[in-house]
Amino acid sequence: MIVDVHTHPVCKDLTPTPDPQTLIKNLFGERAKTARSQMVINGFLFLHQNQTIEDFVRAFNSAGIDKAVIVPMDMTTEYGVQLGTNEDIARMRNKFPEKLIGFSSVDPRRKDAVQALEHAVKDLKLKGLKLVPPLQKFDISDRKYDPLWEKALDLNIPVWTHAGHQASVPTSVAKYGHPMLIDEVARRYSDLIIIMGHLSAPWFMDAWSLTLRHENVYLDVSVWYSLYPYFPWSAYTDNGIEHKLLFATDFPFTPFNIGIQAVKNLPISEEFKRKILGENAQKLLNIK
Repeated sequence: MIVDVHTHPVCKDLTPTPDPQTLIKNLFGERAKTARSQMVINGFLFLHQNQTIEDFVRAFNSAGIDKAVIVPMDMTTEYGVQLGTNEDIARMRNKFPEKLIGFSSVDPRRKDAVQALEHAVKDLKLKGLKLVPPLQKFDISDRKYDPLWEKALDLNIPVWTHAGHQASVPTSVAKYGHPMLIDEVARRYSDLIIIMGHLSAPWFMDAWSLTLRHENVYLDVSVWYSLYPYFPWSAYTDNGIEHKLLFATDFPFTPFNIGIQAVKNLPISEEFKRKILGENAQKLLNIK
C-alpha cells in the first residue's frame, strides 16, 4: 500500500474563501507577477476551474497511490483567506471514505482556534491538524499556543506542520519553518504525534536530530526531490529510525507519479522504500 500523507485537493469542490481573486491578491500582493508566483497561481486556477474531486482521486489511483491525506489551509488572521474549509475536506472525504483521509486546518492565531479544532474533529470527523507557520506567521514554540496542542492531544490526533522554508508564496516568513522551533513542543508534549513536512529543507540535519531524539516526531519527504542526494538517508538507517520517514507529494506542487518514482530511485534498500511509501504511515495513522 502507498499512502500520501499530505495533499491539497485543489479542484472545483475546494472553496477558496472569500473568493479566488482575493486569495491570490492577499497572498501574493505585488509579487504576483513574478515567474514563480505566476506558475503557482496559474496552476491553482486551472485545477480549481477544471478539476473535480473525482479527477483528483482518479489521478492518484492511476499513479499507484492507495490512500491520500487531504488538507485545507486556514490563513484567516494574517491574510483573511482560506484555501478550502474543513467542511470542504469533510464533504470530499465523505465521497471517497475508503480513499481519502481528511485533516483539518486551524489558524492558531484565531481566538477560537481550540473550539474550531474540536468542531473539526468531533463534528466533522477529521483526523489531524495541518499547520503552516511561515504563512500563518506564528512561532510554534511560543507557549501561548499550548492550549491548541493540548486539545490535539486530548482529541488523539497528529499535528502535521510545515517545516523548512516556504517557497510557493513570496510573503511567507521562512524562520517560522525552522524545525528547531518544534523541539520545545515535542519535548513538552511527548505523546503528541508531530509530522514535519517537506524534509524540513534546507535544515536536514536539524530535522534528523528531532526525529532521532523525540519518539513522537516524524518527517515527510515531499517536494524537494532535487535535494534527495543531499538528504542523510543513511543516518536514519544507521540510527534505527527508518520508521520516521513518510511519503508525501504536497500535490499539486508535485505530480503523484514523480513523487513515487523519486523514492523508488533512491539508493536505499527496498525494505526502506516500502517503509517510506506506505508501511510507516499505515502504522502511524492506523490505516487498515
